[in-house]
Amino acid sequence: MIIQLEIPSEFESDYKRDRFDEFFQRVLADIDYTGACGNYESETAQMMDDAFKESRIIR
Repeated sequence: MIIQLEIPSEFESDYKRDRFDEFFQRVLADIDYTGACGNYESETAQMMDDAFKESRIIR
């Protein structure tokens, strides 16, 4: 599936620096499977991290 996202300008540098990889790695590290977040959230965060790594700026 292909979607288009609009990133607010205040997050533009984060996207350009590492495609939010630092954010996703912190989130994944905090998922400990004892609270509200478990396997589904971990897999979803990993999928989004991978998708952002492969993303490109179109305008």
